[in-house]
Amino acid sequence: MFNFILASSLIGGIGAFLFGSWLPLMGVLLVMIALDILTGFGKAIYNKELRSRNMSHGMLRKGGIMVMVIVANMIDVAMFAGLPVARVGVLSYYIGMEGISILENLTACNVPIPAFIKKYLLVLKDKGKDLEEKETR
Repeated sequence: MFNFILASSLIGGIGAFLFGSWLPLMGVLLVMIALDILTGFGKAIYNKELRSRNMSHGMLRKGGIMVMVIVANMIDVAMFAGLPVARVGVLSYYIGMEGISILENLTACNVPIPAFIKKYLLVLKDKGKDLEEKETR
């Protein structure tokens, strides 16, 4: 029992250090990633193109997103005293990207998509880009 508590505390501490404090946007990103995986899998089945290589590339891409969230958190710690400036930009950008990917997957399966959904996802993606541009000036 003690080993479980020690291990979970260690894992939680490392996770909190790497990803920073929990933001609602992090939960949104995790849901969007899960939906992208599910819709991508559905698209592959629908189009009879299920390939393990494509799935492994997709999983590597998802891992890369998590690495970018960690990098953004480290930038926030180093430059903004822990305020989630870079993290909000990165999270917004990837939420928009994942949402657009979900729409592409659903469109490939002939699911009609309301135009306003795509508009809002593009706004989120652009919000992340705008924060990036403001920081580089």
